[in-house]
Amino acid sequence: VDALRSAAGGGAARDALRGLYGALMRSDETAAARAVRALAGRLALGAGSADDALAARLHRHYPEDVGVFSAYLMNHLVLAPGEAIFLPAGEPHAYLKGDCVEAMACSDNVVRAGLTPKHKDVENLVDMLSYTMGGPDIEFGRLVHVGEGTRTLCYTPPVPEFEVLITTVE
Repeated sequence: VDALRSAAGGGAARDALRGLYGALMRSDETAAARAVRALAGRLALGAGSADDALAARLHRHYPEDVGVFSAYLMNHLVLAPGEAIFLPAGEPHAYLKGDCVEAMACSDNVVRAGLTPKHKDVENLVDMLSYTMGGPDIEFGRLVHVGEGTRTLCYTPPVPEFEVLITTVE
């Protein structure tokens, strides 16, 4: 992962990430389960990074799933109430805890490769991801209405298909 961060140019880093993630997700199931068990054993010893804590949590919910290693390859964001992010097509995401609203254009392209008991389509997912690095911007919404006992915030992503309004009533 450190090599990805120091790779010269976006293209080289993107190619390195694509290769790493593809190899990881295509690994032999038995070998992957063994590697996840070894990681879980190391993590059980305690005191690690925030990524280690996330990997341990993922392992508790999805024992021996190769997706546990995603904790080290993806951004782990904790949003406060009222905060939002926009992820364009081709960006992997998962909701780990809490309540959220997901708004998306009409689509039937939910593709899974790990951390789920549902159908996994590793080849399609590995091929379709953008491998963009860096985290998304957190949006706080803009105030569009204040009335007696109400307040409305608007979240406008950089796409024309939709925006989200949230009205709070006292």
